[in-house]
Parts: sequence; C-alpha cells; structure tokens
Amino acid sequence: DADRDGRLNSKEIAQYAKGEFGFSVSPQLLDKILPHLASGGGGVPEEKLQALKMALGIAREEEASRERQRLAVARRKLVEERKAALLADVGKVSDAIQEVEAEVKKAEEAARALVPQELQDKAASAIGDAAGRCKELCEAARKELADVHQQIKMLGTDIEAELADVAKMEARKLEIKSEMLQPRLAQVDAAVAKALAQQRKLEQLELDKMAKEAAKAVKAYGAERNMSQDELVAAIDKDRDGAVSKDDFSKFLEECGSSVAKDPEK
Repeated sequence: DADRDGRLNSKEIAQYAKGEFGFSVSPQLLDKILPHLASGGGGVPEEKLQALKMALGIAREEEASRERQRLAVARRKLVEERKAALLADVGKVSDAIQEVEAEVKKAEEAARALVPQELQDKAASAIGDAAGRCKELCEAARKELADVHQQIKMLGTDIEAELADVAKMEARKLEIKSEMLQPRLAQVDAAVAKALAQQRKLEQLELDKMAKEAAKAVKAYGAERNMSQDELVAAIDKDRDGAVSKDDFSKFLEECGSSVAKDPEK
C-alpha cells in the first residue's frame, strides 16, 4: 500500500502480483478483479487481501494452463512437421534401395554369362573379362548399399523423443529391404569365383601345352644339329651375355618356327 490509504489500487495490485506470484497482471484481469473486491471503486481493502490472493492465484494458474496449452499445441505442430520430414527422408532412402536393387540386377544379368554351360567354349581371356565385369558391378552395388546403410543409420539422429519409435520402425523396414540384397550379391560373387577358377584352369592347361611345345621345339632343334647341351644353350643365348632371357628364348623359338613364339609373355 504505497500511498498508505488502506486500499490497494490497480498499480499496487500489479506490483503485488509480480512480487508474490511472479507473473504480470493484465489490465483486462484487473478489470475483472476490482469490481468484485474493491469497495466503492477505491481499491481493495485490507480485509479482502486474502480474497485478492486467491483471485490472483487462480488467475496465475489459469494463465499457466493457457501457456501449457499453447506450448503443447506448438509442440504437436513441431512434431508433425518433423514427422513429415522424417517420412520424406524414409522415402528417399527407399528410392535409393530401389536404385541399388537395379544395380544388383545388372550384376545378376552379367553373371548369367558365367554359368558352366556358357563357359564351355570360351577362352580364358574371355572368361576373365566377363568375370571382371561382374566383379565391377558387384563392387559398385556394394558401395551404393553401404551409402544406403549410412542413410538408414542417420534416420535415428537429431529427432524428437516422440518420433524415436517411428524412426526405429521405419529404419528397421529399410534395413530388411537392404539386407535382402546381400545374398543376391553373394551369389554373384560365387559365380565370379567359379569363373575365375575356370579361367586359371584353362590358363594353366594352355601354359602346360605351350611348355611342351617349346620343349619339343628345343629338343628337335638340338637333335637336327646334333648339338650338346652347352651348344644348345649357346644357340638360345642370342645376345651372348651368358644368360637366356625371355627375349633370347622368344627369338630362338621364332627360328624354330614354333607357335609358342607368337605369345612370348606366356
């Protein structure tokens, strides 16, 4: 009662509410309280101070309730917006999985050329090319799949607590879809491994055949000229450096007319 008149006016009530209850009284609220508690429009007398406290307490709780409702509405709106954004991200990841599946299908189609019946009449080099193509497609699909797994992992980060279960459920659905691609890639890997084994087998057979032909050509050359072992080695050592190099041996086989000389790298 700053003016010591025994009554609390609007300004004094506002100050009292701020100090006692910690909230600001609006002019509209004062207009509702004063007519009921003031005597003759001169303010609230001391004997009605308890009633004033009750009125201000009720007003404070009503204000707090309205604020809670406002915050709840704002929260629901935020959560709905974030849920829509989350589901949009889920859709993008789902599209990415479909793109990976398309790459897996390419690898599977390429692997059809690696079945045993398709490899029967193919050269080792052709088998190696086909297997290499499949391997490249598998590696590309796996790289994209790893990116998808990272995207799925990120779905559960930086989200509201209310959306944790939704994010977990959607992430699991996407994981199941992506995990179904792994066995298919493993089947392509198995086909590639078998094809490469076939390639190595054919290359070894070819090498064995060429070794026999080369040995036969050397033996025939020496026999025709009645050469000793040392004389034969000297004949092969074209550059006379005391050692038989690949180039020496290739030139020697050319002289012999051997078909092995056409592929000196082998």
